[in-house]
Amino acid sequence: MESIMTKLPNVIFEGPDATGKSTFINYLQEKYGYSSMSCGKHGKNDVQYFRDLLNLNNFAFDRHYISEYLFAILYNRERKLSFEDTEQLFKAVMDTGTILVMFTTSDISILNARFIERGEYDYLKEIDDQLQLFNSYIEWIEKANYENLYIVDIAEPDGYNKVYQWLSNKIEEVANGKSEDNQSTSDS
Repeated sequence: MESIMTKLPNVIFEGPDATGKSTFINYLQEKYGYSSMSCGKHGKNDVQYFRDLLNLNNFAFDRHYISEYLFAILYNRERKLSFEDTEQLFKAVMDTGTILVMFTTSDISILNARFIERGEYDYLKEIDDQLQLFNSYIEWIEKANYENLYIVDIAEPDGYNKVYQWLSNKIEEVANGKSEDNQSTSDS
């Protein structure tokens, strides 16, 4: 593990189940010493909770406010966040320089195969709905042209390698005190 003695940007990984979020969190933990948290399993999951999480240092989040909002819709459970709340939280993400990586796929059979390999057959029934919700949110969020947003289609050749490279570059920029004014990178 590399030891970097500076405040690194928090990273949020969002997307449907089985898209690779945990793999990237493990990478950040090993390479940069990030701490991690799965936000769906902790806290009140309201606006203040997610805002407070953005003030932590060097954290990689397996899901965050976007999943709280979308899964409440998908599973018809009590909504703790409105769409307006997600707009406020996205502004907070931008204000804090948090990196947001959104996963999607143009080939749902990739996710289906992962569920079958894992023996998680119940997810096969809902993954299409998850993907549709995340894709509709991605359409909205990518309009912001946020420089720390990366959207990856896991079906694209070298999609994961591109994310590894982009993430490493973004983190190294911060670690070395550099910042670029480039636009949002998207592979979708």
